[in-house]
Amino acid sequence: MDEVIQQEKAVDISFFIPCLNEERNIINTLNNVSAAMEEVSYLYEIIIIDDNSTDLTVKVVENFIGQHPDVSVILRKNKKTL
Repeated sequence: MDEVIQQEKAVDISFFIPCLNEERNIINTLNNVSAAMEEVSYLYEIIIIDDNSTDLTVKVVENFIGQHPDVSVILRKNKKTL
């Protein structure tokens, strides 16, 4: 079963980021979104939909989540590429 981090507060904006084999790009994307949101006072979440990547995308995202507990990231993993 996919792990989902539940928000205790309502968010103002949700970012949906679809991924398929994006291990080289996903950290830059997450850092860019986080940096942009530091400039405004909105509560936000980042929802990543992994489309059954065959590279290390999921591991990279999981590491980001562990290293940035202050950023609300929800990782959903598809069991097959859609």
